[in-house]
Amino acid sequence: MEASRSPPPKRRREDDERDTPLNVSSGQEFTKSADLWMEDGNIILLCHSVGFRVHRGVLALHSSVLRDMFSIIAPAEDQIFDGCVVVTLHDAVEDLLLLLKTLYFRRFAQTKSKFRLQTLRRLLEMARKYMVDDLLDEIKDYLRLIFPSTLTVYRSQYRLESLCQDLDPMVGVEIAMEFDFPIIRPAAPYMSSLIRLETRLDGFKSSDGSRSPQLVDVLRPVFVFERNLREHMEDDEHNDRWYEERTCENKALSDLRDEFCPGLPAWLLSYARRWRHNLSADIFLDGYSELDEVCDKCISKLREMEGELSSSLWSVLPMLDRGSGWSDWRSIPQ
Repeated sequence: MEASRSPPPKRRREDDERDTPLNVSSGQEFTKSADLWMEDGNIILLCHSVGFRVHRGVLALHSSVLRDMFSIIAPAEDQIFDGCVVVTLHDAVEDLLLLLKTLYFRRFAQTKSKFRLQTLRRLLEMARKYMVDDLLDEIKDYLRLIFPSTLTVYRSQYRLESLCQDLDPMVGVEIAMEFDFPIIRPAAPYMSSLIRLETRLDGFKSSDGSRSPQLVDVLRPVFVFERNLREHMEDDEHNDRWYEERTCENKALSDLRDEFCPGLPAWLLSYARRWRHNLSADIFLDGYSELDEVCDKCISKLREMEGELSSSLWSVLPMLDRGSGWSDWRSIPQ
């Protein structure tokens, strides 16, 4: 007797329904969103033939634009599906889904660091367009953390642990210009100046292999800022103020070594200045490290010099961008 064969697994009915083209009363076809289709929803947002069945009250609660839109809507009989009014929007499907998931699933966007900065820029654009004010403020608060106006926050462990995935600071410059958000401008072009020239021109490459194209309007302020920063650090009077030669009082490098500490002679300080001028690393987070022949006390003295220099540089950072001080930038409504 031939063994009975198990029938192939059937596809779930709800999957079939979501892939099946549906029709508004007018005959317009669309497919259900696989990510956001609430069976108890009372309005359908139609975006490039993809339908999102959602709740009118939920959206109106967050967005004043959608609230006003829903209040004046007078649907024709041919713009109804399953008893729901169908409203057509002209955003990119991915952007509308990003906004809706953020509003419906609070944990979805609660941890901003899991997003690329380019994705947050798109979400910021949607929040501004539909006047989702709470979300707008939330994203701007996060951007203030990533591109802060104080050196203390810039160096904080909390900020360093909160940085975006594949952080491209040039997108921060773009956001500052596009959304009239100047308080993040000084830190964003500084962080951009740490990126290799080829990367700036070709576009930042993310972990998935994609590249974010750079705009001339974004490249220009970054190059101008970097030029101004280098000129400021090249100033002899500025350098002499911080880098002072030091004779070591310790003499011996350590109790276990016979070598003697050279102190902080001019040649070593010139290397430290060159390292800083080349922007080989983040000068607000790191210090010159080629110090194998220097004792701990002299290293501490050099770190003290670098710390004072960093504080001085941070205070002029906004002036290197657009000629105004931090107090002027903070006083601008944004």
